[in-house]
Amino acid sequence: MATKRNQRTISSGIGFSILIAVFVIVYILPRLITFVDEGTNNYVIAKSGRIDDTIALTGVVTREEQLFKAVSSGVVQYYYPGGRSLAKNTVIATITDEDYYGDLLTDRKDVINSKISDLSESDTEYGQEFVQLKKNIRFNVQQYQKNKDFSQYGSIYDLKDSLTAAIRQRQDLYSLLSGSTARTLLEEQALYAKVEKEASDDLWISEAGIISYAYDGYEGWDASMVRYDFVEKYKNSYDYLNINLQKVEKGDPVYRLVTSQIWHITVFLSKADTERLEIEEGDSITFYDGEEKLTGMVEALEDGLRPETYKMVIRMQSRLTDYLDRRLVQINLSNNTYEGMKVPNRCLTEVEFFSVPTACIFHSDDQVGVMARTAAGDTFIPIDFDWHTENDYYFKEADITPGTVLLQEGSSETYLLRAAVPTYGVYLVNGVTETFKHVNVLYQNEEYSIIEGLSQYDHVKLLDA
Repeated sequence: MATKRNQRTISSGIGFSILIAVFVIVYILPRLITFVDEGTNNYVIAKSGRIDDTIALTGVVTREEQLFKAVSSGVVQYYYPGGRSLAKNTVIATITDEDYYGDLLTDRKDVINSKISDLSESDTEYGQEFVQLKKNIRFNVQQYQKNKDFSQYGSIYDLKDSLTAAIRQRQDLYSLLSGSTARTLLEEQALYAKVEKEASDDLWISEAGIISYAYDGYEGWDASMVRYDFVEKYKNSYDYLNINLQKVEKGDPVYRLVTSQIWHITVFLSKADTERLEIEEGDSITFYDGEEKLTGMVEALEDGLRPETYKMVIRMQSRLTDYLDRRLVQINLSNNTYEGMKVPNRCLTEVEFFSVPTACIFHSDDQVGVMARTAAGDTFIPIDFDWHTENDYYFKEADITPGTVLLQEGSSETYLLRAAVPTYGVYLVNGVTETFKHVNVLYQNEEYSIIEGLSQYDHVKLLDA
């Protein structure tokens, strides 16, 4: 009895093991193969996207500008920061003969100023006014030091204005002082000021404009002077002047003056791109410098002096200060935006297919094919069509060759089968199977394509993976 029970137990164990093995083979193994296959057979998931029809170009910036140089040697002192708009006849700097700068003349002026200050404060009639004025000056300087922001120049000029007013008021008080000592000191002070003036050259601007302390040697150029090889030959970059007190020699650059808010960007592009972007002279044009959006007007569109090339000059009326110290600018021109299923170009391939009109399709029982006219008579040839459209059926292989005469159903007309032609498509991945899918390429750039014929979330094979 015990032996029989053991035999039944062993038989039951073997049966259960076989059941597990069948379950693994039938259910788990295919999914495991699919998982491994998807891990090695890389694909992307088709999703909606967009591609801008963009052309990247390097533009050359020109402005109405002039570089001014030192008229004498000496120590230059600047009065305004770069990028500031100034009125006509503004003195922006002074060049002082270095023999008079920081030597005995300056020391003597300081001594006289000190004596005048002591004399004014000891004056019995106006002493209190001088003391109060001195306190006001000290307060203005302290407030500036407390609140100054090195990123803003406005506070500097507020201080300058307040001190100028205080000094003028102080001069008025000096004129009221009596006595030969005061007059003698004031006369001596005026004499030294005259000597210093004669040893200095003021740099003043003859017309209103924006000043800059950077230059690259192409000041005075306009768009007409820019040739197609400018970018290739341009080796310069902007040199920046040190606007602290410094020694300059006669002929050294001291500042640049831009006298118009109008500036230009010149680019060279192919005639094909010009036509594709539908650019014409006089058009308003929008483009990007990185993320910055700019708008200008096509002032000129002319022969670029290179085969199939146009020279385009864009007139700009805003953002001058943003490009004040730039000669080259990278811009992107865009006209059209394409939207649809977006996949990498690596998914696309070309496969040769034969095609026959829908009128040549015949059905025989559960088979689909064509009716071929041969020497032996009209013969039905079944074909496993890969895909079809409303007007045509496509296949890659069949027992049929180019030149075969095909009948049209319900008509006496015939169709001559032509050679296979390349067709764009992708391979859809579904588990371990791959299916060719014909698509239409709506637009393509160097990396991606917008295509018609895919559905959202289709698994599309990467062909070079």
